[in-house]
Amino acid sequence: MTWRTVSLKIVAVALPVVLMVLAILRSPLMPVPLLAVASTLVVVVLIAFSALSKDYRFLYVVILIMLGVLAIMGIRHESLAIVLAILVGSIILYSVYLIRSTNEENQDEPPETSEIQSSELPAQPVESIKAHSSITIERTIYDPVTRDFIISSSRQLVNVRDWINRHDPSSYWLIICVHNHDNHPIDEWGIELESSSTLQILETVIDGSDEQVRLQVSNPKPWLQLSTFGVPYHHGVVIPRGGSRRVYFRLGSESCGVSHSIKGQFISSDAGAEIREKRFQHSCDVATLGVAIRQNPEIALKYTENALMQRYDHKPALSYLHTFRLIQEIDTCCRTKQFEDVNFKLYVLEDALDKMGVSERLVGLVKQLNALDIDDGMGGSMLELKAQRAEKMCKNIVDVWANEVIAHQVRVR
Repeated sequence: MTWRTVSLKIVAVALPVVLMVLAILRSPLMPVPLLAVASTLVVVVLIAFSALSKDYRFLYVVILIMLGVLAIMGIRHESLAIVLAILVGSIILYSVYLIRSTNEENQDEPPETSEIQSSELPAQPVESIKAHSSITIERTIYDPVTRDFIISSSRQLVNVRDWINRHDPSSYWLIICVHNHDNHPIDEWGIELESSSTLQILETVIDGSDEQVRLQVSNPKPWLQLSTFGVPYHHGVVIPRGGSRRVYFRLGSESCGVSHSIKGQFISSDAGAEIREKRFQHSCDVATLGVAIRQNPEIALKYTENALMQRYDHKPALSYLHTFRLIQEIDTCCRTKQFEDVNFKLYVLEDALDKMGVSERLVGLVKQLNALDIDDGMGGSMLELKAQRAEKMCKNIVDVWANEVIAHQVRVR
């Protein structure tokens, strides 16, 4: 508790005491015995402190109003009548408020919103789940290929998008938002997620916290993966009353074009809530770009174009995209064993990469592939061996290019 909080509480308790003393001093009645004055002050302090500690602000305000009337008018029959009227009226108003609040809670139903949908997968029934009377869970997936959220509603999620753009817009993200509707904060909580073993959680970040999150990963079944983390109270990462807290999970897949599902539960010391299953298709990211080039070239190109436009200004983005198209064409030539234009494309690629100022390692890989001299007119087994080696070298070029140009964290703007 900070000194400012302590000072405010002292002032809040002292204020009704001062008003009570003024009321006694301004009283035209007979002098009040010292014991009675002391007893009255003690009672006022206890009532005010109890009202503050239990968060009964309404009771505290009523006490101040009544003491204010007594401090202004003094303790006389008229002021006591006014104080009594204020007390009775406050009790009636508070009773009506409690009755209406109870009726509204009984009539409330869990909110139903449409599930976040993907254009390639069937829709799920619910997006926001009020699994506990005081907790609401929302979740969505960010797709770097479409640069959008897999969601059926029209919500823009501006703050979430800004956070992802600052961290890593080239990856898939699972975003879970926990809303706390209770009248006290949640200071001890955790999340448990279940997914297929081919889906990895590469990074976990709690929004607004610098605490490093370490996942505990287990395999309850060979094809399932259970990822769990907990936040103890002494870390100070609370979900405030009437507020919310987002948790971001960066996702990775062993391959591209694979459908995944992920579900789990939110756990706290006195409540729990289900995180409903979320399905999505992992089309392409930095780690699977080399595979996507061969399995789905259009998706790979779209992903790369979006990632470059997100990370760089328009002109350098187009220059990098040109080098990627050349790499894609060279890879296709190597796989299909059409080597007529390979050497020319490699010279053009080498020149373009030199102008972009990439690492010597990447330029060196291009030079090594060019030095292989695939189109030397020799056929037979030698050509086959060169073709296999060229394919491996192309894959290395794609991986190094993706790590340097897309995955590199320095964003040029």
